[in-house]
Amino acid sequence: MTVSSPVQQAYKGKRAFHHQSRPRRQSYPFTCLTNFVKEGLIHDHILLTDLRKRAGQSRGMQITDMGCGRAADFNRFERALPGITYTGIDMSINMLSQSPFRHHPRVTLLLGFHEDIEMPRCDILWSFLGMQNACGTPEKLQRLLCRAWDSLSDGGVFLGAIPNGTKIIRDLGSLSDRSLPFAFERQPRHCEDEQWYNFTLLDAYEQLPEAVVSPTELERLAEQIGFQASLTSFADYVKESSRDPSKRHIYTKILGREQDAEWATHLAKYYVCFALKKPDAATTGRLGASASSQSC
Repeated sequence: MTVSSPVQQAYKGKRAFHHQSRPRRQSYPFTCLTNFVKEGLIHDHILLTDLRKRAGQSRGMQITDMGCGRAADFNRFERALPGITYTGIDMSINMLSQSPFRHHPRVTLLLGFHEDIEMPRCDILWSFLGMQNACGTPEKLQRLLCRAWDSLSDGGVFLGAIPNGTKIIRDLGSLSDRSLPFAFERQPRHCEDEQWYNFTLLDAYEQLPEAVVSPTELERLAEQIGFQASLTSFADYVKESSRDPSKRHIYTKILGREQDAEWATHLAKYYVCFALKKPDAATTGRLGASASSQSC
């Protein structure tokens, strides 16, 4: 693995056993929900498309993860597409230094912001509930989408999720206690040092950046640049996926039986997953000049 020197230095300053002895936690409901959406996006937009054909090529698939945290999603892509090359980008030294894949030969971790570093060429760009920190205004969002366009290979796809800031702020203002109506059920504590809590609409609101860009704005700007855009709420995605025989094994593994996943409708409608596909070379050629030339 390749890591930037600040990340390596941060890890050396930690005690190795700290990462090994940390108690295992059962996933709380929101994590189960996001894990299902992640697996579903990979299934729908990679495993069932021509992107999978590239996995058989000698160079393998190139994945870039913006806001990768501990780079845990490397394992998710590796299971789906063995032999990938993964680049994780994050602004937190602490998160990168704790990555369980920091020594993997096909993993590169970069400390920085997407505007400050050279984005590697990739087939799949991934940013799951991380890019909202970099696109608090339409101008910032447009710059991020332009970087995404430039870094993706022809036919590549930008996959991810964002909070629906417009909907969160609209509904939050109408709540008297600003939390309870959209809270998940509290999970039982198995150990005193485990961190269990209700994930509420207020929590979601506090995660928003200084300004809110709606999913509608994301779709508009993406299509203006040249992407083929598809957006849907987590709630709709879970509902549709529960009826899809090809994803039944994923649904059962993560969410359990349909009646057990009723909680997914609470916060799920406040988050949106997206797929932005960059047309292949043949399509771009038919369109003439690059669709992004006037927007970026």
